[in-house]
Amino acid sequence: MSLPTDSTISKDLTWVKTHLLLLAVVVLLTFGGIFGVLQVIASHDHDRAVELQTIAQQIGQQNQLLQQQTKAQIDSLTQQNVALQQEIGTLATAIAARDSQLQKTQASVPTLSPDQLSTEWMTRIKNAGQIKPAQSGYAIDQAAAVATVQALESVPVLEQDKYDLQQTNTALSQQLTNETSKFELEVKAHASDNTSCQADLKSVNAQLKEVKAQARKRNIILAIIGFAVGVAFDRVKF
Repeated sequence: MSLPTDSTISKDLTWVKTHLLLLAVVVLLTFGGIFGVLQVIASHDHDRAVELQTIAQQIGQQNQLLQQQTKAQIDSLTQQNVALQQEIGTLATAIAARDSQLQKTQASVPTLSPDQLSTEWMTRIKNAGQIKPAQSGYAIDQAAAVATVQALESVPVLEQDKYDLQQTNTALSQQLTNETSKFELEVKAHASDNTSCQADLKSVNAQLKEVKAQARKRNIILAIIGFAVGVAFDRVKF
């Protein structure tokens, strides 16, 4: 067996150098391509992550603003409801007090003497005429008689007005109760909307985490694939 000559060794070294150079170029191109693909994917994932983060911030800011505005409206409505309830209570108390006083006054009338009764009578018609005790009752002039009849005629009207006002007060009280119930339902609906916004925010944050996780997985998978392709190509060359 003859030993290789210098010429043969030189050719073999040249072949090895050439193929090593080609292999290096292939490896550089492979990893360059992988790096380029990863850069494109990373850029896309970064843009998507920034977009989701911006959406999450906008939702948070809008929710915070809505919370502030709704709280101000709720506080205002609460104060108005309290004021209305107090006003209705004051009116009801005043009506009850006048009714009670009227009953006491009317109960004392039968105990008055003729002089006292005639004086009370004239006071009630604002001294529109003269009223004096007489043997058979009371002597009353025309002016006092007219004023008395007019006062008596106004009683049924005033009684009906009183009844209507009481009915109106009852209706307003019921309306206030209904509005309060409606207001409480609106508060619950607002709380539900707030919960929904919080859930949306959590969902966006979860999507953001998922995008980042997928990006990391994709980078790892592409790196492994690139390494495997390089190794396989190297074996094929040799």
